[in-house]
Amino acid sequence: MSESKQEQITEAAFEILERIGVSGAPKDIRKLALDNRAAERPDGRITFPRALADDMIAKACKKVKLPGFNSERGIEAGPGGAAVQVLEADSRAFRGSTLNDLFRLMRTVDASDGIQP
Repeated sequence: MSESKQEQITEAAFEILERIGVSGAPKDIRKLALDNRAAERPDGRITFPRALADDMIAKACKKVKLPGFNSERGIEAGPGGAAVQVLEADSRAFRGSTLNDLFRLMRTVDASDGIQP
């Protein structure tokens, strides 16, 4: 996908958040959003100004180290369910995951007492 197409999709997502928003948010999440510069439309939908979305993205966790893993095993998860990246222990470089990586990760999670479903 071209960079301009990616930018177009990103801008459309921000516009949807700002103009259409979301509905059906639980009360506690709704309050948290409204207390932090989100707005409520007359129809009850919560909208998010671009500046708020940008702030939240900047503050969001960029990677997650799963409990029980050490650096020698080299598994860290980046943002996005299907966008998991694998940290290669030898090269210390991230690469896109393969189906086999995800299979091994889920087998490890399944066998780990410290990770609750």
